[in-house]
Amino acid sequence: MKMFNINLDIKPKILYVDDESINLRLFKISFKDNCDITTSQSGEEGLKLIEDNNKYDIIISDQRMPGMNGTQFMIEAKKLLPNSKYILLTGYTDIEALEKAINEVGLWQYVKKPWEPSNLKFIIDNAFSSLKTEKENVRISNALQQSEERLNLALTGTNVGVWDWNLNTNEIYFSPTWKEMLGYEIDELNNNLSTLEKLMHPDDFKSSMDNLKNYKNGISSSYEIEYRLRHKRGDYIHILSRGRGIKNSQNEFERITGTNIDLTEKHKAEQQIKELNEALEERVERRTNALKLLNIQLIQRNKFEHLISKISSELIGIQVNELDAQLNIALNDIIQFNGSDNAFVLKVKDSNFYVQHESTSSLNESNIKTVFHDQELKSIPLISDKLIEIKPFLLTSINEISQENNFEKNILKTNNISSMLIVPLFYNKQLKGGLGISYQSITKEWSQEDINLLKFVGEIFTNVFERNDTERKLITRDKEISKANQIISENERKAKLLQNIASIANSPLQVEEALNLSHDIIIKQGKGISGFLFKVHSGNGTPVYSIENIISRTEEEKNNLKSFFQDSNNQLKNILNQNFTSTKSLLHKNINLDYPANETAGSKFDVSTIPVIVENGLKYIYLSILPANNSVFNEETILMDISREISFLVERDQTKKELKKALEKEKELGELKSQFVSMASHQFRTPLTVIQSNIELFQMLASKIDSELKGKFDKISLRIQTEVARLGDLMNDVLLLGKLNANVLIADIQLGNILQDSKEVVDRINSIQPDERNAKIYIEGIEKNISYDKKLFAHALSNLIDNAFKYSRNKPAPQIKIAFKESLQISVIDFGRGIPDNEINKLFQPFFRSNSAQDIEGTGLGLVICKRYIELQKGSLKVESVVNKKTTFTISLPITSNE
Repeated sequence: MKMFNINLDIKPKILYVDDESINLRLFKISFKDNCDITTSQSGEEGLKLIEDNNKYDIIISDQRMPGMNGTQFMIEAKKLLPNSKYILLTGYTDIEALEKAINEVGLWQYVKKPWEPSNLKFIIDNAFSSLKTEKENVRISNALQQSEERLNLALTGTNVGVWDWNLNTNEIYFSPTWKEMLGYEIDELNNNLSTLEKLMHPDDFKSSMDNLKNYKNGISSSYEIEYRLRHKRGDYIHILSRGRGIKNSQNEFERITGTNIDLTEKHKAEQQIKELNEALEERVERRTNALKLLNIQLIQRNKFEHLISKISSELIGIQVNELDAQLNIALNDIIQFNGSDNAFVLKVKDSNFYVQHESTSSLNESNIKTVFHDQELKSIPLISDKLIEIKPFLLTSINEISQENNFEKNILKTNNISSMLIVPLFYNKQLKGGLGISYQSITKEWSQEDINLLKFVGEIFTNVFERNDTERKLITRDKEISKANQIISENERKAKLLQNIASIANSPLQVEEALNLSHDIIIKQGKGISGFLFKVHSGNGTPVYSIENIISRTEEEKNNLKSFFQDSNNQLKNILNQNFTSTKSLLHKNINLDYPANETAGSKFDVSTIPVIVENGLKYIYLSILPANNSVFNEETILMDISREISFLVERDQTKKELKKALEKEKELGELKSQFVSMASHQFRTPLTVIQSNIELFQMLASKIDSELKGKFDKISLRIQTEVARLGDLMNDVLLLGKLNANVLIADIQLGNILQDSKEVVDRINSIQPDERNAKIYIEGIEKNISYDKKLFAHALSNLIDNAFKYSRNKPAPQIKIAFKESLQISVIDFGRGIPDNEINKLFQPFFRSNSAQDIEGTGLGLVICKRYIELQKGSLKVESVVNKKTTFTISLPITSNE
């Protein structure tokens, strides 16, 4: 059997398919150190790579691509690499495509674009980890199977009772297993022939002795017989006895040695099989009768479906001049199917009934027109009221009609109509008429099949009657859809451009490379002719623009653009000065430039400017020269969105540099910082309270303004309140740390019920989990007395469990194990991302946060406070972690000596 040899340190081999070269480049830059990457610009090319015997662990694909889309590519790739993991990237929510990918591919993950590198790396790591686990499980399963086979061979022949019969003395030795098989202890049975005779069923003793005699006399070559022995509990069990004799020098048998095997379970199984066979035969008979009845129903059902299909196919697409004749044929088909005397179509117009179409059997004349034609709806309310309520009118016999509907009863009786069924024809929520059948001489118990037939045919008739109106509406709708598709296409192009810019903004690229790459996207995807990237210098208040980059189609054009800008009278400097003054994205339409970018562009251009603003200061300006009436940059909104993303990129880079300096400075502050922040945290409470109070006052005043503006105020208020609360939590943590450092916090240690307190903490945290996961408590050992500070313990345990939930999203729920050993040990276990070995020792340093936890909100003080709280209770806190598998924080507290 094939075994898998797994090297757990290898890199995952990834095939990434995307029609955008920029995305392929970003992916390689982001993951080249951790993954073996192959890229492809189409699904067809990706399949060719797989067919060339390339094995990939993980296959990642963009959804929307020319030709074969992501889902189609993955379906074909799954046939070639069924064990690989598949990840789908898309900037749009396409539910149908996702369902198809999940059902037919077994999609590992769906990721919305633009993707964030750390998040995508987390997903890739999980997928590769799962793949390795599956391979390891196959290896373990094979090893277990071999072990089971060896075990089964070793167990063969066990539970066998041995006996030894001395034919000269008639003494028989029964082994302990022989006696245990019958429920007896070793000393409860004597080793002689009378014991066997007493235990053996009376009907079996003679045949057993005859079989032994035949063996001794050489008539049979072996001694083997089935008989019954009485068990100690009183019932008989079936035994298979086999023996072999030993002869003396006179060739006579002196003794026979053999074995007994318990056949009780075999006989029970045979009896069960017999009973099951009898039950099965009974079920088969019932099923056969049911199938006969079902067959009759299916035949009728097939006739029903054939009729519906025939009417539908004959009426769909029919010409108007053929409609009347074809409707009459359909009515005749209905009469032949159910044997009615009349089939008819009623039309409702101006609150009157009209007989639009009718058909009758050859043996009868139609009286339907006399009943309905040109009759007001209100004159026959028995029928019209039902149809208006969108309910079928059913009449089994005219004798059912009450006296208050005497008019309808008389008109139906006069026209020899005994029973009738009519279903309403509705269109655009209005009653348009009805489809009916009637009998002249018999009463009819109407079935659901009769009603369904008329309903189905009625829907077909309604569609045919309103087809012309629908076709006119469809033409108008097609024009509207065409216009909407054009708008959607333009919006998708804009969205794709913004996604690419956002991807760059969130990538690990250096700021200079990111700015130039963004410039390339702005010009090419924005359908620009050429463009500048200017760096803005404004030391003395007068802006100076230096060219950082020029995008053009040729080198010659690039040089001409540079010379054009250096001309003191060029119009572009005026546009830049306007942008410098306003610091907003601007779009100038139909600008007359003295310099044409190329021979075909003409002299009229659109010019857009995108400022890059950092800390309210203008750092860069993208200036793009566009064809007049450009369809991408046709409004300032998209320019502002691009400005926001690139400004975020530059500001983030600047912030990182400033943060690095600040962290270096922080190391020098040492104890001075700890004392200062402790004092400052007290002082921060007053302004935070004032801010909170004013926000509440602001919300009360905002309740009196219009709802649209109030919604904006509420959104801002909520954001401020959230940040105030977060700052308050940070100040609380800092204050607590200050107290701990100052040794002013004293633990109130008392005997308590630590199991109950732990359960209350777990229940409280379980109740606030948005993903509905629940941590469970497992208890080991006998509960003992524990002395602890209830508040400090609850704070520490809450912090550890809350962290366990936060750092194990989309993983199994955390576990809490409480063990009473030499000391109390409470372990909080999560199955999330884990902590790298090189960060374990830094975990309890103030303000330290792991690189793998930057996407999760926190202050870096929780674990420091938690550890100090436990130590105040004469305990300890330790941590063990395996990355991407399991992390365990263990609280140890001493057990009180006096019980």
